[in-house]
Amino acid sequence: DRIRLVENPSKFHGAYYNFFNLIEYVKNNYQFDYYFFCDQDDIWKEHKLEIQLLRFSKDEMPEMVYSDMSTIDANNKLIDISINNIMGIELPNINNLYFIHAYIWGCTAGFNHALLEMVPSVDIDKDYLYIEKLSHDNYFAKFALEYGKVLFCPEQLVLYRRHGHNVTTSHHFKLSPLNILRKAILGFNELALTHAGVYNQTLYMLKKASGKSPL
Repeated sequence: DRIRLVENPSKFHGAYYNFFNLIEYVKNNYQFDYYFFCDQDDIWKEHKLEIQLLRFSKDEMPEMVYSDMSTIDANNKLIDISINNIMGIELPNINNLYFIHAYIWGCTAGFNHALLEMVPSVDIDKDYLYIEKLSHDNYFAKFALEYGKVLFCPEQLVLYRRHGHNVTTSHHFKLSPLNILRKAILGFNELALTHAGVYNQTLYMLKKASGKSPL
């Protein structure tokens, strides 16, 4: 009774399409105090929900809570104990959180009902070109940053599995200064495309917030 299998009825499929379809299903059929994103191949720590629920301020405003996490390989072997120690995902500067998409990871994120209610729905069939690259976690995070709060838990509450098939596998950790320079030079086109995608998501959010359809 606690598990529901939800089918994506549209002709568009993939991680982001499926997440947005599921979000709309929940929004139209259920009402809970809090909601949490989850990936099928990651592992939650035993007290993840308890710790994050205590982090919410209990205000009526829209809120999102995210946490630090550890990374593991396909065989559950620990790679890095803390993403925050490597990447610095705890950023008090909301502008950095808003405009850069490397800090709030959906598998660590939860949000309250106020945020679910105020985030505009997306039309998969109409906006499929945007949604193909529109990460659900950052879409929700932008609205929380703009209209409410984003709170951080320093505990590593998720074991994030690194493999060749997850959406964020292109992120690189522990880059030395030399490797950063090499990546900037040799991977310029990829870097430019990544930033273009980030800006496109921000523009989409702003247009949805203003009640306009994306261009």
